[in-house]
Amino acid sequence: MFRKAFGYTTYPSTLFSLIGEDKVQLFIGRHNDHYVSCGILFLDSNNDSGLHMIGLRRDFRGLGLGKAMTAHLLHHAVKNKSEEIHLVASKLGAPIYHKLGFQNRGYLKSYTI
Repeated sequence: MFRKAFGYTTYPSTLFSLIGEDKVQLFIGRHNDHYVSCGILFLDSNNDSGLHMIGLRRDFRGLGLGKAMTAHLLHHAVKNKSEEIHLVASKLGAPIYHKLGFQNRGYLKSYTI
């Protein structure tokens, strides 16, 4: 599912290492009996939340499901009483996050080998 959401390999061992961690919550979204979206919520030592690996299968884009997953993660971050909520957005996701109230604080450079 993650490969279909991100277009690159995400190794199961990376995700399995997060299971059982007190400060990490993994979410998988379903639509019409298909697993279509994912997201990770991380609560840091300052009680701030980070939203990570928010993704949606390409064949389900345009249905509001990415926005729904992001809203679900935000709900849990607020429930955790986080004063700040952070994420790093791709060009594809940035408009969704902006509509949900996120403000741009700068840009990151991404490198590959």
